[in-house]
Amino acid sequence: MAITSGGHTGYGEASLPPYLSENTESVLRFISTVDRKYLKVIANLDEQLAYIESVLPGNNAAKAALDLALHDLRGKTLGQNISEMYRIPQGKPIYSTYTIGISDEAALRQKLKAAEDFTLIKLKLGSPDDRALVETFLQYSDKPFCVDVNQGWTDRGYALEMVRFLEEKNCLFIEQPFSAKNKENNAWLRARTKLDILADEAVQRFTDLTEVAETYSGVNIKLMKSTGIHEALRMIKKSRELNLKIVVGCMAETSCAVTAAAHLASLADWADLDAPLLTTNDPFLGLEFNQGEVKIPQFSGIGIKLSSHFT
Repeated sequence: MAITSGGHTGYGEASLPPYLSENTESVLRFISTVDRKYLKVIANLDEQLAYIESVLPGNNAAKAALDLALHDLRGKTLGQNISEMYRIPQGKPIYSTYTIGISDEAALRQKLKAAEDFTLIKLKLGSPDDRALVETFLQYSDKPFCVDVNQGWTDRGYALEMVRFLEEKNCLFIEQPFSAKNKENNAWLRARTKLDILADEAVQRFTDLTEVAETYSGVNIKLMKSTGIHEALRMIKKSRELNLKIVVGCMAETSCAVTAAAHLASLADWADLDAPLLTTNDPFLGLEFNQGEVKIPQFSGIGIKLSSHFT
């Protein structure tokens, strides 16, 4: 989406995974409900975002699209990027994971070739062949890795066996092992491993963090869940207060939302921002990768430009 005001245009997007219970129609309906007087350059960005939050409950991704567009618009108006607007330090290198889905040996080798410039691999697990997939990965790669189970484990015995195996193989962390609704199993597993157990589907917004801290040792913060940049920054600060590890992640987004998220990644322990590499026909030019290191363009606002194919 685009918001034009004061001679500048701000861009935002909504990515819609099924578990957020949003779709194209609901996003368009939410945006049409918003009073247009708030979708322009005004003095107080906090006031704009507080109003948008008040319109209707839920609609996290729709709110994120507006949050991104308004941040992009404000940054362009000020001649500042997101890091400058919020004084986010950008001195240290940020390396993103490269995600490899559940694969057989041939597909895994092909995906590792595509990931050869990246230094950190994320393996998707959650099938009966989890151990074999990790072993195959280690046969062909010595890169550090983490795993995302996507709520795929259901049996405590199997999960503990996998955790012991992953400990031996120096896995960095495990993301969302059991169902987000199964607080007991996730807490049980966390108590039995030195590995960080991170919440993804189990945490969406700021109000989820205190309960999550009782069950997990870290969180994956994504703009589409948090309703955008404004609340994601609050979540990062609160997560540190709760001694939670942090991944700044993304959904299946274009360079628009992922470049916005990249500005926050220096505040996290890990970054998972490879979605634009898996997106065909990306309408934006934004973050780039150099040997897996995230490079944020020095444009104002979010840091994106429309691709020449879309201008």
